[in-house]
Amino acid sequence: MKHTYIWFDIGYTLLYQQREKIYDQYLKEQNIHLPIQKIEEAYHYADKLFMREYPGILGTKQTIFFHGIWAW
Repeated sequence: MKHTYIWFDIGYTLLYQQREKIYDQYLKEQNIHLPIQKIEEAYHYADKLFMREYPGILGTKQTIFFHGIWAW
């Protein structure tokens, strides 16, 4: 019997957090103005780093995830 699988990339495919917009708003409140594309790029590279250096951390509870970030 042949098995067929469907894989889903949960981050930004099935689930989307507006963290870039939230951070953009925070920066504006601090009178710091960056293009949203730069903020998106920074999050992209940070996610890639954590996926490589801390496999599985992006799918954990926030308490574990943030502990991993601060420990880094």
